[in-house]
Amino acid sequence: MDMNGIRKSHPEPDNIGKPFAGGDEKEVLRGNEHVSYGEGTLGTSLRAFMPVRTDDGMQVGAGSDGCVLKLLRKTLYTGEPILDAELQMQGLTVWANSVPIRVHDTTVGVIATFRDKTEIRRLAERLTGVRLYSDALRAQTHEFMNKLHVILGLVHIGAYERLEGYIGEVASRHQKESGFMLRRVNVPVLAAFLLGKKSNARERGGET
Repeated sequence: MDMNGIRKSHPEPDNIGKPFAGGDEKEVLRGNEHVSYGEGTLGTSLRAFMPVRTDDGMQVGAGSDGCVLKLLRKTLYTGEPILDAELQMQGLTVWANSVPIRVHDTTVGVIATFRDKTEIRRLAERLTGVRLYSDALRAQTHEFMNKLHVILGLVHIGAYERLEGYIGEVASRHQKESGFMLRRVNVPVLAAFLLGKKSNARERGGET
C-alpha cells in the first residue's frame, strides 16, 4: 500500500487501487513494524506489517502479509488437526495443515504449514514418473529371473540342445528389440524405459 493506505497489490485484482481494509494499518504508516488481528477482504487474519522505504530511509508505503485464522481457530478450539485444506493466499493456491500443540492433554497452541499446491502437483508428477520407471525395471527383472529359471531347469534335465536353442532365441530377440528401439529413440534412458514397458506388456500377456 502507499502512504494513503491504497492497495498496490492484492491476491484479488479487483481490490487493487482500493483502501486497505481492517484499520490496523495506521501504525505501519507511522513507520512502525507490528503484528495484529484484523478483518480484511480475505477474512479474519493474523497480519504482519512492515514499512517500505527508499535507499535514503524515506518511507513510501508499507507491506503486509496475513494468515487466515479460521483454520487455526478450528484446530485450537477442537484440538483436531486439519490436513490439506485448500486456501487462497497472496494469489497462490496453497494446501494448509494445522496441528495442535498439546501439553498434558491440553491444547495450548497450533502449528500451521502452508505448501504451494502447484509445487506439490509437480512433485507428485515427478514421483509418478519414478514409479513408472520402477515398474518397468521390476518387469525387466522379473522377466530375467523367469529366463534364468528356464535355463536352470533345462540344465538340470540335461536338455542341452534345447538349452542352446533357447539361449539363442532369447539373445536374438533381445538384440532385435534393443536395435529396433535404439534406432528410433535417440535418448538411451528413454529407450531403456520403453524396453522395460515392453517387458511389462509381455509379462502381462499383452505380447508374446
